[in-house]
Amino acid sequence: MKKVSFLFCLLLMISGSVWSQTAAHSFECHLSSAQQAFTQSQIENYIAKANLESFRLKDKRVTLSFDNGFDIVLLSATELEHAGLMSATASYPTDYSPSFKLPSFHLSPSGIVCTAYTSGNSKYSTKEAK
Repeated sequence: MKKVSFLFCLLLMISGSVWSQTAAHSFECHLSSAQQAFTQSQIENYIAKANLESFRLKDKRVTLSFDNGFDIVLLSATELEHAGLMSATASYPTDYSPSFKLPSFHLSPSGIVCTAYTSGNSKYSTKEAK
């Protein structure tokens, strides 16, 4: 019985990490001409493994700026629904609270997406892309 419980818990943990990833075609990657640390393919692969859904809005695109020299534009949940990539958009906010400011982002050489917040603005935590 303990073995079954352990396997069930393991399955729940794995499924949660799979479902919390950012879908591959749900964002655009914009490289600056000076960016040389990663190829566009590497960036897209790392971002697809990270969970950036908490930054997505229902009807607006959101640009996440990375200090590595590229931007990630998260398509709106409504756009993804129309493209058939998402079925439930009701849980996405229409806008951030007036006091919320997007953090600055950094992609480490190992593929971890890090966020840095200004003081008093810690609604979200660091997102991993391992």
